[in-house]
Amino acid sequence: MEEKRQKGEEAYKEYLKEKDEVQKIVDKIIQEDIRLMEDDRRKKGQAFKDMIETLEEKRQRLIDEKMREKAENRKYLEFMQMKEQQAEQHRAKKAELEAMK
Repeated sequence: MEEKRQKGEEAYKEYLKEKDEVQKIVDKIIQEDIRLMEDDRRKKGQAFKDMIETLEEKRQRLIDEKMREKAENRKYLEFMQMKEQQAEQHRAKKAELEAMK
């Protein structure tokens, strides 16, 4: 009878030991899952930040390009106005010379 009780206690101790080992494994798996989820969240957050930064850079490039185009157009217009003034002065001189003849 004593032997039976002692075997029962040993079996119960073995059960508790195995239960503790299983719990440690489960806890380790849970911690690994949490770490992976945090890594994934961090990566997604960084990807989102990178996307926003890229879009902002693209927007700024477009603004800069439009400003360059406006400056070029303004310079071209000024050049054409200067050429028109030169042509007008040339016509006026030519008309003056024709009138003197």
